[in-house]
Amino acid sequence: MKKMLLTGFAAILVAVSAIAANPKAENGKYTIDAKASKLKWVGKKVTGEHTGYISFKSGVITTKGNSIASGNAVVDMTSITCTDLTDAEYNGKLVGHLKAEDFFDVAKFNESEFKLNTITPISGAKEGANNYTVKGTLTIKGVTQSIEFPAKVEIKGKTLVVRADVTFDRTKYGIKYGSKSFVEGIGDKAISDEVQLSFALVAKAS
Repeated sequence: MKKMLLTGFAAILVAVSAIAANPKAENGKYTIDAKASKLKWVGKKVTGEHTGYISFKSGVITTKGNSIASGNAVVDMTSITCTDLTDAEYNGKLVGHLKAEDFFDVAKFNESEFKLNTITPISGAKEGANNYTVKGTLTIKGVTQSIEFPAKVEIKGKTLVVRADVTFDRTKYGIKYGSKSFVEGIGDKAISDEVQLSFALVAKAS
């Protein structure tokens, strides 16, 4: 489920797309507003699912003319929360497990990062729908993998708002705990390999 965090990086990629779509950009540097941005994760298992949030830590997007020159986003892995468990004890146990070696091992890998490679407009995109294809790399627990996803970018003045839903395979980042692909006979205790992320990324000209 913690994979959702990844999604944090994905969010930044989208922000970069937004800048590319802004022909009136006056400043070549945009920074992520960590407090205004939201990154939600959803981890599913045979018997249900868990949800929560993780915070962005930093991120910078630069432009050259009306094109994006570079972009990166860093997620604070120590900020993982769970929102579906109301019992404080069980909530604490789940969050602690997500931070442990079985999952994100935040004591050793307290940050995850996304780096932008390319952003391509989606031809014929309808108003209000995803209008860019974002490609880049996501690093989690020291493992770097390519990632691609569609995103919706809205630009209001000097503020970029990017929204996207992303799905990725957590086992590619060495997170194999509870995976039926690696643990035989796990039955109804299995946790899905696919992680779903939803985010709204806010970046402002600086």
